[in-house]
Amino acid sequence: MSLFDTPIERRGSDSIKWGKYAGRDVLPLWVADMDFAAPPPVVAALQARIAHGVFGYGHPWPSLTASVLAHLEGEYGWTIEPEWIVWLPGLVSGLNIACRAVDGEVLTATPIYPPFLSAPRYSGKALNRVELACVDGRWQWDKNALNSASTATTGLFLLCHPHNPVGRCWNEADLRDLAAFAEENNLIVCSDEIHCGLVLDADKRHIPFASLSPAAAARSITLMAPSKTYNIPGLGCAFAVIPDAALRRRFLRVMDGIVPHVNVLGLAACEAAYRDCGDWHAELIAYLRGNRDLLSAAVNAENGAKMCHVEATYLGWIDVRELGLANPAAHFEAHGLGLSDGADFGAPGWLRFNFGCTRATLDDALNASPKPARRHEQLRAGNRGTAGRAAGAVAGHRRRGRMLPAQGAARAGAAFLAGAGRRVVDLRAAARLRARTGGQYRTPRFASGRSLGWRFRAARAGRLWLQAAGLKAPFSVMIQSRRWSCGCGRMLATRLISKPTPTASGRGESAASVRSK
Repeated sequence: MSLFDTPIERRGSDSIKWGKYAGRDVLPLWVADMDFAAPPPVVAALQARIAHGVFGYGHPWPSLTASVLAHLEGEYGWTIEPEWIVWLPGLVSGLNIACRAVDGEVLTATPIYPPFLSAPRYSGKALNRVELACVDGRWQWDKNALNSASTATTGLFLLCHPHNPVGRCWNEADLRDLAAFAEENNLIVCSDEIHCGLVLDADKRHIPFASLSPAAAARSITLMAPSKTYNIPGLGCAFAVIPDAALRRRFLRVMDGIVPHVNVLGLAACEAAYRDCGDWHAELIAYLRGNRDLLSAAVNAENGAKMCHVEATYLGWIDVRELGLANPAAHFEAHGLGLSDGADFGAPGWLRFNFGCTRATLDDALNASPKPARRHEQLRAGNRGTAGRAAGAVAGHRRRGRMLPAQGAARAGAAFLAGAGRRVVDLRAAARLRARTGGQYRTPRFASGRSLGWRFRAARAGRLWLQAAGLKAPFSVMIQSRRWSCGCGRMLATRLISKPTPTASGRGESAASVRSK
């Protein structure tokens, strides 16, 4: 068992991620923080600093600076000078400072992390966008579109590397092309490299943009932080690396009187993270790699959803445009998953899935888990025989082109799920369902025996059955329920009765039972 399998109760805490859905049975898999405890050396460093008891104004100290220099040299072969570092209370601050420090319009690629879209606007700058292209399952730059998007007045290029949300770890060829483009167009490149420690593919490595050449370094602002890799975003510690002295002075001038100093606890955590957490980091990468593979397999097994390979980050970028949903995020929330809306990233019809969570939480997201707030008691083992008979009855009704009565669907489904080891509410749910659906949904007798209206009502009855039985739909059902309600599939309830998605035995409670940004 991995240390990352340990669940941590975050309900009722100061967590933005979990607080968004407080009181609702929705798994929060949206904002980019992980559900893991910070590395033990970081916790120990914080405890030691707190034990000191005095929290006056502080500034970076020599061993902290040395830890940053050693980390960049050891991990990326990038040698920098101490004076190039500008400490920041957060990486988003750096994006906004860069937009104010560099004259001219701003260029970036979409889809993109939302502050890339808002920072130019807050700075009163025009923003030009170029769309990334997913070709043969891999996100790439469209060079022609990039050249077309840059204007004579463009001064700043905002680069996300590795890219959030598409998960590309830009390789050396990609970066050299971008460096040449920046030089040809006289652009400053502000490179957000906050996810640089989260490269998941063993055959890939992060290359800082500024490490390409002295010329690239001279036109660069590199933004980094330990917050994503070591899961300490709440401590507010980041830094910019700006080799060019004149550009660095412009950056510092914008900060004056506006940007606060980094708090002393964030600085203490940063030093410990970069100096003492190598083993923890290696285990994290292996764990996230396993989560990525599970998510990718589940998504790409479904018609109507696609996910390109994630090389870096703990974020899956899922294309659900084929489902034709007016509001994909709301659709998935209604089925118990809180994902980031692609529209916020400049890409409607997409969703971002944060898989930086325990394997049990991910299993709950991809497989149906009961709602603990509605659990009562497990049906007795004797119902397992009833389960088999119920499945046979469903199959018989399907062969005859009829749909189970609503009450019978609920009763058969409850028995079958009990046989599969699920916990469900008692059969009074069946009576509630019958009342809500207005009786027995049988097939209207049209010439074809398979009308669009029948299928729509079948899908609706299935969703109501889930609600009455206190169950969440598995990920596959969330994808397919939209198509079924448009006449492209079978009744949701009979799918679950005849082909349930089993929960992982021994994985404990559903996400709602362990939940506490």
